[in-house]
Amino acid sequence: FRGAFHCADRGQVAIALEYMDGGSLADALARVGKVPEPVLAAIAARVLAGLAHLHARHTVHRDLKPANILLSTAGEAKLSDFGVSAFVDGTLAQCHTFLGTVTYMSPERVDGAPYAFPADVWALGLVLVECVTGKYPYDASKGAMELMVALMEDAAPVPPEGAASPALRDLIARCLRKDPA
Repeated sequence: FRGAFHCADRGQVAIALEYMDGGSLADALARVGKVPEPVLAAIAARVLAGLAHLHARHTVHRDLKPANILLSTAGEAKLSDFGVSAFVDGTLAQCHTFLGTVTYMSPERVDGAPYAFPADVWALGLVLVECVTGKYPYDASKGAMELMVALMEDAAPVPPEGAASPALRDLIARCLRKDPA
């Protein structure tokens, strides 16, 4: 965060952030299709460090997705867009609101159940699958309700053997556990 200013003519508050010259992970996926595993490992490490920082400060991001992971050509990855982040007053506290991007919501969020830090871990798992396969792992073309049913009822979308190393497949499987406990 570098600063903020009011754009009176547009009725907006503009926020000035550090410039990330690589654009977003969503931009990179659109350009390259799939992210090579060594590059993905570096990105995932930075995202995990960012989530650990947030979670240690009792904050749930609630909108982790490729568009909210910014990249630099120097190899940095940083989380962005904390507009729907929530503060929870303890490690066992939970959120109760339905905010964020439905496509990356965890099953407990879609179900309207209380949620906390594991919801961000679920979203990271979906981001990793998307980076490995080059596409979002669920069929979102039939609308939000069908997508929410799939999130609740379908098996977790771990990439097939050969699409990722066993270690990455294991990490993704651990991120995409349907039971947040």
